[in-house]
Amino acid sequence: MAHHDAMVERRLGVSLCSTSGAMAVPMLDLMVDRRVLIPRPETEVVAGLVLTR
Repeated sequence: MAHHDAMVERRLGVSLCSTSGAMAVPMLDLMVDRRVLIPRPETEVVAGLVLTR
């Protein structure tokens, strides 16, 4: 049932990271909830490029 609820929330515009409570970014595993702004994948790419310079 939790899986179904997560799918419904996702359909309602709640990010999967907020629903699952976790997000993996390079070198970090973060605990998140609905109060956190979740970066888009392309934002992570740009941040990675900046960090390598």
